[in-house]
Amino acid sequence: MRSIPFKQVCILGMNDPGYPRVVAPIGFDLMASAPVRKGDRSRRWDDRYLFLEAILSAREQLYVSYIGRDERDNSVRTPSILLTELLHYCSRYQLSADEKSPIVAVNAQPLQPFHADYYLSNSALASSYNKTWLAVLTASHGATHGPQIRTKQGEHKSFVDKPLALHASGNKDELPIAELLSCLRNPARYFFEQRWHTRFGSPHRLVEDDEPLLLDGLSRYQLIQAVVQDEENTQKHMTVDGRLPIGSLSGAAMDELNAVTEKLMQQAKSHYPDLNLQAESQWLDSSYVITDVRVIGRVAGIYSVKGLSLEETAELDATPNTAPSQLLVRWRPGKIRAIDRLLLWVEWLFVLAANPNTQLAQACFIGTDKVMKLPRIDAIAAQENLTIFMNFWHQSLLKPHAFFQETAWQWITTKDKTKASQTFIGSDFPGAPAAESQDPHFQRICPNLDAKMDELTLHAENLLTTLCDLDQAMNPVKKRTSKGKGK
Repeated sequence: MRSIPFKQVCILGMNDPGYPRVVAPIGFDLMASAPVRKGDRSRRWDDRYLFLEAILSAREQLYVSYIGRDERDNSVRTPSILLTELLHYCSRYQLSADEKSPIVAVNAQPLQPFHADYYLSNSALASSYNKTWLAVLTASHGATHGPQIRTKQGEHKSFVDKPLALHASGNKDELPIAELLSCLRNPARYFFEQRWHTRFGSPHRLVEDDEPLLLDGLSRYQLIQAVVQDEENTQKHMTVDGRLPIGSLSGAAMDELNAVTEKLMQQAKSHYPDLNLQAESQWLDSSYVITDVRVIGRVAGIYSVKGLSLEETAELDATPNTAPSQLLVRWRPGKIRAIDRLLLWVEWLFVLAANPNTQLAQACFIGTDKVMKLPRIDAIAAQENLTIFMNFWHQSLLKPHAFFQETAWQWITTKDKTKASQTFIGSDFPGAPAAESQDPHFQRICPNLDAKMDELTLHAENLLTTLCDLDQAMNPVKKRTSKGKGK
Protein backbone atom coordinates (compact mmCIF):
# COMPACT_ATOMS: atom_id res chain seq x y z
CA MET A 1 0.00 0.00 0.00
CA ARG A 2 3.00 2.32 0.22
CA SER A 3 3.57 5.12 -2.31
CA ILE A 4 -0.02 4.84 -3.54
CA PRO A 5 -1.78 8.24 -3.63
CA PHE A 6 -4.93 8.69 -1.54
CA LYS A 7 -7.18 11.69 -0.97
CA GLN A 8 -6.97 11.29 2.81
CA VAL A 9 -4.31 9.48 4.82
CA CYS A 10 -4.84 8.80 8.55
CA ILE A 11 -2.03 7.81 10.95
CA LEU A 12 -2.98 6.90 14.51
CA GLY A 13 -0.97 6.42 17.70
CA MET A 14 1.97 8.70 16.90
CA ASN A 15 3.38 8.77 20.44
CA ASP A 16 6.96 8.55 21.63
CA PRO A 17 8.53 5.98 22.00
CA GLY A 18 5.90 4.01 20.11
CA TYR A 19 7.04 5.44 16.79
CA PRO A 20 9.73 5.22 15.52
CA ARG A 21 9.94 1.76 16.97
CA VAL A 22 12.56 0.90 19.56
CA VAL A 23 13.66 -2.71 19.13
CA ALA A 24 15.23 -4.22 22.24
CA PRO A 25 18.18 -6.50 21.38
CA ILE A 26 17.78 -10.20 22.00
CA GLY A 27 20.34 -11.87 24.25
CA PHE A 28 21.43 -14.46 21.70
CA ASP A 29 21.57 -11.98 18.79
CA LEU A 30 25.32 -11.78 18.02
CA MET A 31 24.78 -9.20 15.28
CA ALA A 32 23.50 -6.66 17.83
CA SER A 33 26.77 -6.82 19.78
CA ALA A 34 28.90 -6.39 16.64
CA PRO A 35 30.03 -2.87 15.65
CA VAL A 36 27.70 -1.01 13.28
CA ARG A 37 28.86 -0.92 9.68
CA LYS A 38 27.72 1.04 6.69
CA GLY A 39 24.72 -0.55 5.00
CA ASP A 40 23.30 -2.16 8.16
CA ARG A 41 19.53 -1.92 8.46
CA SER A 42 18.09 0.53 11.01
CA ARG A 43 14.51 0.11 12.19
CA ARG A 44 14.26 3.76 13.24
CA TRP A 45 15.38 5.03 9.85
CA ASP A 46 12.95 2.62 8.16
CA ASP A 47 10.11 4.11 10.21
CA ARG A 48 11.17 7.63 9.31
CA TYR A 49 11.06 6.70 5.64
CA LEU A 50 7.63 5.07 6.03
CA PHE A 51 6.33 8.24 7.66
CA LEU A 52 7.69 10.29 4.76
CA GLU A 53 5.99 7.99 2.24
CA ALA A 54 2.68 8.33 4.08
CA ILE A 55 2.95 12.13 3.96
CA LEU A 56 3.73 12.10 0.24
CA SER A 57 0.79 9.76 -0.46
CA ALA A 58 -1.77 12.25 0.95
CA ARG A 59 -3.27 14.39 -1.81
CA GLU A 60 -5.91 16.44 0.05
CA GLN A 61 -5.70 15.84 3.77
CA LEU A 62 -3.32 14.22 6.27
CA TYR A 63 -4.74 13.21 9.66
CA VAL A 64 -2.29 12.30 12.45
CA SER A 65 -3.39 11.58 16.02
CA TYR A 66 -1.59 10.89 19.28
CA ILE A 67 -2.53 10.69 22.97
CA GLY A 68 -1.77 14.11 24.41
CA ARG A 69 -2.73 13.37 28.04
CA ASP A 70 -2.17 10.36 30.22
CA GLU A 71 -5.40 8.47 30.92
CA ARG A 72 -4.45 7.92 34.58
CA ASP A 73 -3.09 11.24 35.92
CA ASN A 74 -3.79 13.59 32.97
CA SER A 75 -0.09 14.40 32.60
CA VAL A 76 1.25 15.62 29.27
CA ARG A 77 2.50 12.88 26.95
CA THR A 78 5.12 13.53 24.29
CA PRO A 79 4.25 13.03 20.62
CA SER A 80 6.55 11.17 18.29
CA ILE A 81 9.78 12.93 17.37
CA LEU A 82 8.76 12.65 13.73
CA LEU A 83 5.50 14.49 14.39
CA THR A 84 7.33 17.14 16.41
CA GLU A 85 9.75 17.73 13.58
CA LEU A 86 6.90 18.00 11.11
CA LEU A 87 5.10 20.61 13.27
CA HIS A 88 8.28 22.67 13.65
CA TYR A 89 8.90 22.50 9.93
CA CYS A 90 5.36 23.65 9.03
CA SER A 91 5.44 26.47 11.60
CA ARG A 92 8.20 28.19 9.64
CA TYR A 93 5.84 29.03 6.83
CA GLN A 94 3.16 31.72 7.06
CA LEU A 95 -0.04 31.67 5.07
CA SER A 96 -0.83 34.36 2.54
CA ALA A 97 -3.79 36.69 3.06
CA ASP A 98 -6.08 34.85 0.63
CA GLU A 99 -5.68 31.47 2.36
CA LYS A 100 -8.22 30.73 5.09
CA SER A 101 -7.17 27.45 6.72
CA PRO A 102 -3.70 26.86 8.21
CA ILE A 103 -1.30 24.25 6.91
CA VAL A 104 -1.43 22.31 10.18
CA ALA A 105 -4.37 22.52 12.58
CA VAL A 106 -3.87 20.94 16.02
CA ASN A 107 -7.17 20.03 17.73
CA ALA A 108 -7.45 18.69 21.26
CA GLN A 109 -10.24 16.13 21.75
CA PRO A 110 -11.49 14.49 24.97
CA LEU A 111 -10.02 11.06 25.57
CA GLN A 112 -13.18 9.35 26.86
CA PRO A 113 -15.83 8.49 24.22
CA PHE A 114 -18.65 9.37 26.66
CA HIS A 115 -17.49 12.97 27.12
CA ALA A 116 -20.36 15.48 26.97
CA ASP A 117 -18.71 17.57 24.23
CA TYR A 118 -19.28 14.75 21.73
CA TYR A 119 -23.08 14.98 22.19
CA LEU A 120 -23.65 18.74 22.36
CA SER A 121 -25.36 20.27 19.35
CA ASN A 122 -23.15 23.36 19.16
CA SER A 123 -19.84 21.70 19.99
CA ALA A 124 -16.85 22.27 17.71
CA LEU A 125 -16.02 18.55 17.84
CA ALA A 126 -17.42 15.91 15.54
CA SER A 127 -20.73 14.56 16.84
CA SER A 128 -20.95 11.02 18.16
CA TYR A 129 -23.96 8.75 17.57
CA ASN A 130 -22.92 5.83 19.75
CA LYS A 131 -25.93 5.00 21.91
CA THR A 132 -23.89 2.90 24.33
CA TRP A 133 -21.63 5.78 25.39
CA LEU A 134 -24.62 8.14 25.40
CA ALA A 135 -26.29 5.90 27.95
CA VAL A 136 -23.13 6.06 30.11
CA LEU A 137 -23.12 9.86 29.85
CA THR A 138 -26.75 10.26 30.87
CA ALA A 139 -26.38 7.73 33.68
CA SER A 140 -23.47 9.71 35.11
CA HIS A 141 -25.67 12.83 35.12
CA GLY A 142 -28.45 11.11 37.06
CA ALA A 143 -30.84 10.36 34.18
CA THR A 144 -33.52 7.81 35.08
CA HIS A 145 -35.46 7.37 31.85
CA GLY A 146 -32.75 6.33 29.44
CA PRO A 147 -30.47 8.33 27.14
CA GLN A 148 -31.50 11.73 25.88
CA ILE A 149 -29.84 14.29 23.64
CA ARG A 150 -29.41 17.74 25.16
CA THR A 151 -28.20 21.10 24.03
CA LYS A 152 -25.92 23.26 26.18
CA GLN A 153 -28.99 24.95 27.68
CA GLY A 154 -30.31 21.53 28.75
CA GLU A 155 -33.26 21.55 26.37
CA HIS A 156 -34.41 18.49 24.45
CA LYS A 157 -33.50 18.51 20.80
CA SER A 158 -36.15 17.22 18.40
CA PHE A 159 -35.04 14.82 15.68
CA VAL A 160 -37.01 16.69 13.01
CA ASP A 161 -37.51 20.38 13.73
CA LYS A 162 -40.07 20.93 10.98
CA PRO A 163 -41.91 18.75 8.45
CA LEU A 164 -40.12 17.94 5.22
CA ALA A 165 -41.54 19.39 2.04
CA LEU A 166 -43.33 16.86 -0.15
CA HIS A 167 -42.39 17.36 -3.78
CA ALA A 168 -44.83 16.83 -6.60
CA SER A 169 -43.03 13.63 -7.59
CA GLY A 170 -43.73 12.23 -4.12
CA ASN A 171 -47.51 12.53 -4.42
CA LYS A 172 -49.23 9.21 -4.96
CA ASP A 173 -52.46 8.64 -6.86
CA GLU A 174 -52.70 5.00 -5.73
CA LEU A 175 -51.82 3.47 -2.41
CA PRO A 176 -51.73 -0.30 -1.89
CA ILE A 177 -53.39 -1.33 1.34
CA ALA A 178 -50.21 -3.26 2.19
CA GLU A 179 -48.23 0.01 2.18
CA LEU A 180 -50.73 1.65 4.51
CA LEU A 181 -50.40 -1.29 6.89
CA SER A 182 -46.61 -1.05 6.69
CA CYS A 183 -46.81 2.62 7.69
CA LEU A 184 -48.94 1.78 10.73
CA ARG A 185 -46.70 -1.15 11.68
CA ASN A 186 -43.66 1.12 12.08
CA PRO A 187 -44.23 4.81 11.16
CA ALA A 188 -40.61 5.75 11.87
CA ARG A 189 -39.20 3.04 9.61
CA TYR A 190 -41.70 3.99 6.90
CA PHE A 191 -40.52 7.61 7.03
CA PHE A 192 -36.84 6.69 6.77
CA GLU A 193 -37.45 4.27 3.91
CA GLN A 194 -39.70 6.57 1.88
CA ARG A 195 -37.98 9.92 2.46
CA TRP A 196 -34.39 9.02 3.37
CA HIS A 197 -34.22 5.73 1.41
CA THR A 198 -32.42 4.10 4.30
CA ARG A 199 -33.04 1.58 7.05
CA PHE A 200 -31.34 1.23 10.40
CA GLY A 201 -30.32 -1.99 12.07
CA SER A 202 -28.79 -5.12 10.60
CA PRO A 203 -29.53 -5.35 6.85
CA HIS A 204 -29.23 -9.13 6.72
CA ARG A 205 -29.91 -11.86 9.19
CA LEU A 206 -26.78 -13.73 10.14
CA VAL A 207 -26.69 -17.37 9.08
CA GLU A 208 -26.17 -19.67 12.03
CA ASP A 209 -23.21 -22.02 11.79
CA ASP A 210 -24.45 -24.35 14.52
CA GLU A 211 -26.80 -27.23 13.86
CA PRO A 212 -30.25 -26.46 15.31
CA LEU A 213 -31.18 -28.72 18.22
CA LEU A 214 -34.17 -26.67 19.39
CA LEU A 215 -36.54 -24.34 17.57
CA ASP A 216 -36.26 -20.65 18.37
CA GLY A 217 -39.27 -18.35 18.47
CA LEU A 218 -38.98 -17.11 14.88
CA SER A 219 -38.49 -20.59 13.41
CA ARG A 220 -41.42 -21.94 15.41
CA TYR A 221 -43.63 -19.09 14.18
CA GLN A 222 -42.73 -19.72 10.54
CA LEU A 223 -43.12 -23.49 10.66
CA ILE A 224 -46.52 -23.46 12.32
CA GLN A 225 -48.01 -21.82 9.22
CA ALA A 226 -47.11 -24.92 7.18
CA VAL A 227 -48.45 -27.19 9.93
CA VAL A 228 -51.80 -25.35 10.06
CA GLN A 229 -52.18 -25.67 6.31
CA ASP A 230 -51.72 -29.43 6.82
CA GLU A 231 -49.47 -29.94 3.85
CA GLU A 232 -48.67 -33.51 2.90
CA ASN A 233 -45.44 -34.87 4.33
CA THR A 234 -44.86 -31.62 6.24
CA GLN A 235 -42.40 -33.14 8.70
CA LYS A 236 -40.42 -34.86 5.95
CA HIS A 237 -40.14 -31.68 3.87
CA MET A 238 -39.08 -29.60 6.87
CA THR A 239 -36.41 -32.10 7.85
CA VAL A 240 -34.99 -32.28 4.32
CA ASP A 241 -34.93 -28.47 4.10
CA GLY A 242 -32.94 -28.31 7.32
CA ARG A 243 -35.64 -26.41 9.18
CA LEU A 244 -36.10 -29.21 11.71
CA PRO A 245 -33.46 -31.00 13.77
CA ILE A 246 -32.42 -34.42 12.53
CA GLY A 247 -33.05 -37.75 14.19
CA SER A 248 -35.34 -38.13 17.17
CA LEU A 249 -35.19 -34.38 17.84
CA SER A 250 -37.27 -33.86 14.70
CA GLY A 251 -40.19 -35.71 16.25
CA ALA A 252 -39.92 -33.69 19.47
CA ALA A 253 -39.96 -30.45 17.48
CA MET A 254 -43.02 -31.57 15.51
CA ASP A 255 -44.81 -32.45 18.74
CA GLU A 256 -44.16 -28.90 19.95
CA LEU A 257 -45.52 -27.45 16.70
CA ASN A 258 -48.58 -29.68 16.79
CA ALA A 259 -49.32 -28.66 20.39
CA VAL A 260 -49.37 -24.96 19.47
CA THR A 261 -51.44 -25.71 16.37
CA GLU A 262 -53.98 -27.69 18.41
CA LYS A 263 -54.28 -24.83 20.87
CA LEU A 264 -54.92 -22.43 18.01
CA MET A 265 -57.55 -24.71 16.49
CA GLN A 266 -59.34 -25.04 19.82
CA GLN A 267 -59.60 -21.27 20.13
CA ALA A 268 -61.10 -21.07 16.63
CA LYS A 269 -63.58 -23.91 17.24
CA SER A 270 -64.74 -22.46 20.55
CA HIS A 271 -66.02 -19.31 18.83
CA TYR A 272 -66.72 -20.56 15.28
CA PRO A 273 -67.48 -24.30 15.25
CA ASP A 274 -67.76 -24.41 11.44
CA LEU A 275 -64.48 -22.55 10.81
CA ASN A 276 -61.79 -24.67 9.19
CA LEU A 277 -58.44 -22.88 8.94
CA GLN A 278 -57.02 -25.71 6.87
CA ALA A 279 -59.57 -25.07 4.11
CA GLU A 280 -58.70 -22.82 1.19
CA SER A 281 -59.68 -19.24 1.89
CA GLN A 282 -61.30 -16.76 -0.48
CA TRP A 283 -60.11 -13.28 -1.39
CA LEU A 284 -61.68 -9.97 -2.34
CA ASP A 285 -60.18 -7.27 -4.60
CA SER A 286 -61.23 -3.81 -3.46
CA SER A 287 -60.67 -0.20 -4.47
CA TYR A 288 -61.80 3.01 -2.82
CA VAL A 289 -60.94 6.69 -3.39
CA ILE A 290 -60.34 8.68 -0.21
CA THR A 291 -58.54 12.02 0.28
CA ASP A 292 -57.77 12.10 -3.49
CA VAL A 293 -55.88 8.80 -3.24
CA ARG A 294 -57.17 5.47 -4.54
CA VAL A 295 -56.57 2.71 -2.02
CA ILE A 296 -56.32 -0.66 -3.73
CA GLY A 297 -55.52 -4.15 -2.60
CA ARG A 298 -56.54 -7.76 -2.24
CA VAL A 299 -57.88 -8.89 1.10
CA ALA A 300 -57.46 -12.63 1.61
CA GLY A 301 -58.37 -14.89 4.49
CA ILE A 302 -62.15 -14.90 3.93
CA TYR A 303 -63.96 -18.05 5.09
CA SER A 304 -67.56 -19.18 4.80
CA VAL A 305 -69.03 -19.79 8.26
CA LYS A 306 -72.54 -20.88 9.15
CA GLY A 307 -74.52 -19.64 12.10
CA LEU A 308 -73.40 -16.00 12.23
CA SER A 309 -76.20 -13.81 13.54
CA LEU A 310 -76.72 -10.07 13.68
CA GLU A 311 -77.70 -10.01 17.34
CA GLU A 312 -74.18 -9.12 18.43
CA THR A 313 -73.90 -6.28 15.91
CA ALA A 314 -77.46 -4.94 15.84
CA GLU A 315 -76.67 -1.99 18.08
CA LEU A 316 -73.52 -1.10 16.11
CA ASP A 317 -74.71 -1.77 12.57
CA ALA A 318 -76.83 0.90 10.88
CA THR A 319 -77.40 -1.16 7.71
CA PRO A 320 -78.20 -4.75 8.65
CA ASN A 321 -77.05 -7.48 6.29
CA THR A 322 -79.67 -10.00 5.21
CA ALA A 323 -77.57 -13.17 4.92
CA PRO A 324 -74.20 -12.90 6.59
CA SER A 325 -72.16 -15.99 5.90
CA GLN A 326 -68.56 -14.85 5.51
CA LEU A 327 -65.84 -14.11 8.04
CA LEU A 328 -62.52 -12.24 7.69
CA VAL A 329 -59.92 -14.20 9.65
CA ARG A 330 -56.41 -13.39 10.79
CA TRP A 331 -54.40 -15.58 13.15
CA ARG A 332 -50.96 -15.99 14.67
CA PRO A 333 -49.43 -18.82 16.75
CA GLY A 334 -49.05 -16.61 19.80
CA LYS A 335 -50.81 -14.06 21.95
CA ILE A 336 -52.70 -11.25 20.28
CA ARG A 337 -50.71 -8.02 20.18
CA ALA A 338 -51.78 -4.42 19.74
CA ILE A 339 -50.42 -4.32 16.20
CA ASP A 340 -52.57 -7.34 15.33
CA ARG A 341 -55.69 -5.52 16.50
CA LEU A 342 -54.75 -2.36 14.62
CA LEU A 343 -53.95 -3.98 11.26
CA LEU A 344 -57.12 -6.09 11.35
CA TRP A 345 -59.13 -2.97 12.12
CA VAL A 346 -57.69 -1.05 9.13
CA GLU A 347 -58.26 -3.96 6.74
CA TRP A 348 -61.80 -4.32 8.03
CA LEU A 349 -62.48 -0.60 7.48
CA PHE A 350 -61.09 -0.83 3.95
CA VAL A 351 -63.33 -3.78 3.06
CA LEU A 352 -66.48 -2.17 4.48
CA ALA A 353 -65.77 1.24 2.94
CA ALA A 354 -65.11 -0.18 -0.53
CA ASN A 355 -67.84 -2.86 -0.45
CA PRO A 356 -71.00 -1.62 1.33
CA ASN A 357 -72.99 -4.68 0.17
CA THR A 358 -70.43 -7.30 1.08
CA GLN A 359 -71.55 -10.56 2.69
CA LEU A 360 -68.86 -10.30 5.35
CA ALA A 361 -70.48 -10.22 8.77
CA GLN A 362 -67.51 -10.12 11.13
CA ALA A 363 -63.74 -9.93 11.33
CA CYS A 364 -61.71 -11.80 13.90
CA PHE A 365 -58.15 -12.36 15.00
CA ILE A 366 -57.37 -15.75 16.51
CA GLY A 367 -54.50 -16.16 18.94
CA THR A 368 -53.46 -18.85 21.35
CA ASP A 369 -54.82 -16.83 24.29
CA LYS A 370 -58.14 -15.53 22.95
CA VAL A 371 -60.15 -14.49 19.89
CA MET A 372 -60.75 -10.84 19.07
CA LYS A 373 -63.94 -10.02 17.15
CA LEU A 374 -64.90 -6.91 15.23
CA PRO A 375 -68.50 -6.23 14.20
CA ARG A 376 -69.80 -5.01 10.88
CA ILE A 377 -70.28 -1.23 11.01
CA ASP A 378 -71.96 1.27 8.73
CA ALA A 379 -70.13 2.03 5.47
CA ILE A 380 -70.15 5.76 6.20
CA ALA A 381 -68.62 5.18 9.63
CA ALA A 382 -65.99 2.93 8.05
CA GLN A 383 -65.12 5.64 5.52
CA GLU A 384 -64.78 8.27 8.25
CA ASN A 385 -62.46 6.08 10.32
CA LEU A 386 -60.42 5.13 7.27
CA THR A 387 -59.95 8.83 6.50
CA ILE A 388 -58.26 9.26 9.89
CA PHE A 389 -55.67 6.61 9.00
CA MET A 390 -55.14 8.10 5.54
CA ASN A 391 -54.39 11.49 7.09
CA PHE A 392 -51.93 9.81 9.44
CA TRP A 393 -50.24 8.14 6.44
CA HIS A 394 -49.92 11.46 4.63
CA GLN A 395 -48.39 13.13 7.70
CA SER A 396 -45.95 10.22 8.06
CA LEU A 397 -44.38 11.26 4.76
CA LEU A 398 -43.58 14.68 6.21
CA LYS A 399 -42.12 13.72 9.59
CA PRO A 400 -41.69 10.57 11.71
CA HIS A 401 -44.47 10.13 14.26
CA ALA A 402 -44.01 8.87 17.80
CA PHE A 403 -46.71 6.20 17.55
CA PHE A 404 -45.75 2.92 19.21
CA GLN A 405 -48.59 0.42 19.04
CA GLU A 406 -48.07 -1.58 22.24
CA THR A 407 -47.34 1.54 24.30
CA ALA A 408 -50.30 3.40 22.79
CA TRP A 409 -52.65 0.47 23.41
CA GLN A 410 -51.50 0.23 27.01
CA TRP A 411 -52.25 3.91 27.52
CA ILE A 412 -55.62 3.93 25.72
CA THR A 413 -56.87 0.98 27.80
CA THR A 414 -55.50 2.07 31.19
CA LYS A 415 -54.92 5.85 30.89
CA ASP A 416 -51.78 5.25 32.97
CA LYS A 417 -48.60 6.88 31.70
CA THR A 418 -46.45 4.88 34.11
CA LYS A 419 -47.66 1.57 32.68
CA ALA A 420 -47.23 2.94 29.17
CA SER A 421 -43.61 3.86 29.93
CA GLN A 422 -42.97 0.40 31.35
CA THR A 423 -44.40 -1.16 28.19
CA PHE A 424 -42.13 1.01 26.04
CA ILE A 425 -39.01 0.14 28.04
CA GLY A 426 -39.86 -3.58 28.17
CA SER A 427 -38.56 -6.33 30.41
CA ASP A 428 -35.31 -8.29 30.55
CA PHE A 429 -37.00 -11.53 31.60
CA PRO A 430 -36.40 -14.53 29.30
CA GLY A 431 -39.23 -14.99 26.81
CA ALA A 432 -40.50 -11.43 27.19
CA PRO A 433 -41.53 -9.72 23.92
CA ALA A 434 -39.09 -7.31 22.34
CA ALA A 435 -39.44 -3.80 23.72
CA GLU A 436 -40.38 -1.02 21.33
CA SER A 437 -37.58 1.09 22.80
CA GLN A 438 -35.07 -1.37 21.27
CA ASP A 439 -36.25 -0.73 17.73
CA PRO A 440 -33.46 1.24 15.97
CA HIS A 441 -35.95 3.46 14.11
CA PHE A 442 -37.88 4.31 17.27
CA GLN A 443 -34.60 4.98 19.10
CA ARG A 444 -33.62 7.52 16.48
CA ILE A 445 -36.76 9.64 16.89
CA CYS A 446 -37.54 8.94 20.56
CA PRO A 447 -34.55 8.35 22.86
CA ASN A 448 -36.73 9.46 25.78
CA LEU A 449 -40.46 8.67 25.93
CA ASP A 450 -41.22 11.47 28.38
CA ALA A 451 -40.44 14.05 25.69
CA LYS A 452 -42.84 12.31 23.24
CA MET A 453 -45.61 11.27 25.64
CA ASP A 454 -48.00 14.07 24.62
CA GLU A 455 -47.62 13.21 20.94
CA LEU A 456 -48.09 9.51 21.70
CA THR A 457 -51.30 10.06 23.65
CA LEU A 458 -52.64 12.32 20.90
CA HIS A 459 -52.11 9.63 18.25
CA ALA A 460 -53.56 6.98 20.56
CA GLU A 461 -56.73 9.00 21.08
CA ASN A 462 -57.06 9.68 17.37
CA LEU A 463 -56.34 6.20 16.02
CA LEU A 464 -57.32 3.73 18.73
CA THR A 465 -60.37 5.14 20.53
CA THR A 466 -63.01 3.61 18.25
CA LEU A 467 -61.13 0.31 18.07
CA CYS A 468 -60.82 0.18 21.85
CA ASP A 469 -64.55 0.82 22.32
CA LEU A 470 -65.52 -1.92 19.86
CA ASP A 471 -63.02 -4.33 21.38
CA GLN A 472 -64.44 -3.82 24.86
CA ALA A 473 -68.00 -4.21 23.56
CA MET A 474 -67.38 -7.36 21.52
CA ASN A 475 -64.68 -8.95 23.67
CA PRO A 476 -65.43 -8.23 27.31
CA VAL A 477 -62.75 -9.23 29.78
CA LYS A 478 -63.91 -11.95 32.16
CA LYS A 479 -63.26 -11.05 35.75
CA ARG A 480 -61.74 -13.73 37.92
CA THR A 481 -63.68 -14.68 40.99
CA SER A 482 -61.91 -16.02 44.05
CA LYS A 483 -63.58 -18.87 45.88
CA GLY A 484 -63.03 -19.19 49.60
CA LYS A 485 -62.98 -22.47 51.42
CA GLY A 486 -65.20 -22.86 54.50
CA LYS A 487 -64.85 -25.23 57.33
